[in-house]
Amino acid sequence: MSIVPHTFSSAAELTSRPGRTIVYKHSPTCSLCGWSEHVLGRMAREDGVTLELVDVLAERPLSREIEQHFGVRHESPQILIIDEGAVTWHASHRGVAPERVRAALAGSREGLGARV
Repeated sequence: MSIVPHTFSSAAELTSRPGRTIVYKHSPTCSLCGWSEHVLGRMAREDGVTLELVDVLAERPLSREIEQHFGVRHESPQILIIDEGAVTWHASHRGVAPERVRAALAGSREGLGARV
């Protein structure tokens, strides 16, 4: 799998989805986002996971809606792991490092909300 365009149209839709969705919020003008897209894309392919991309510039209303709905302050890059409709882990900036995301996907709460 890899980083793909998001398949949801609202935060409420994420709440009603069964299973796990990994939301990756990204700004195409941010150099740190360029780094994270590269390393997270490689991680997603290696681990067989899908990250659903929200371009925070092109999709500003959706990005803000996600922030308000889930109560997780927007920063980019940012990962939100949403499991059975609830955010179970999130991080931003260098906190979205592959080893942290892998640990969170395995159930670790370490690094929750990390902004490194």
